[in-house]
Amino acid sequence: MQSLEFRRWSPTASPLKIEFPAELAAELWPEPETLETSGVLYGFRNGREVHVLAAEATGDLEQVGIFVARERGEVFLTESNLELFERYKVPVALVRAGGKAGFFVREPNGSIQTVRSHEEFAVDVPALPAPRPMLPLAVRRKPVWAAAGFFALTLPVLAFFRPAPSLGLQVREQAGQLQISWVAGKTALLEIEDGDRHVAAPVFANQSNLTYERSGGEVAVRLTVDDGGAHPQRETARFVVGVTPKR
Repeated sequence: MQSLEFRRWSPTASPLKIEFPAELAAELWPEPETLETSGVLYGFRNGREVHVLAAEATGDLEQVGIFVARERGEVFLTESNLELFERYKVPVALVRAGGKAGFFVREPNGSIQTVRSHEEFAVDVPALPAPRPMLPLAVRRKPVWAAAGFFALTLPVLAFFRPAPSLGLQVREQAGQLQISWVAGKTALLEIEDGDRHVAAPVFANQSNLTYERSGGEVAVRLTVDDGGAHPQRETARFVVGVTPKR
């Protein structure tokens, strides 16, 4: 008879306590060549206790949550993850990113902390196949005319250079939480400096905002887009209690 080992997720700040199989998060992994994989968690709820038992429909289990699995990055909910959370109207969301994971729950006032989990925990990373050895490449000399042609082609390109469009980064407070927004369309890195706390989260191309619960009176937010060029594009916004943002 096979026995299951269960773990308990019960940080002090969470309104819900969650029990789940120890290997559940470790088994969640994105499909090949995809940024992330998501689905539904099944189990049952008893008051403030949520028992997550499987990531597929089994027997008479009810839908108790959603899951999101990424190969790397930070543990947070994107805009599309939050939409999935709201669509299923379930009490919990499990996010796994590489070797760490965390649950997200709805707070008593109805809000959802999307930037960070109340408590993260470590999960095993599946062993990936070893990369194939690279074969040595033959060195070939390029004719001088090829280099001259390259410089000739770059001259008209420089004439059409345009500054990169603004990322539109904005930070505003609403109902005691910071609403951070930007122009969607590019993958980026969002960093938040909140006193002694530093949060870094990847931003996907279809994401344009997130909600952050500040702990200090001054919060700095930086958005960085690196397209592989020599100079990554960065924008910074700052929120200070009692200071009205300029329009």
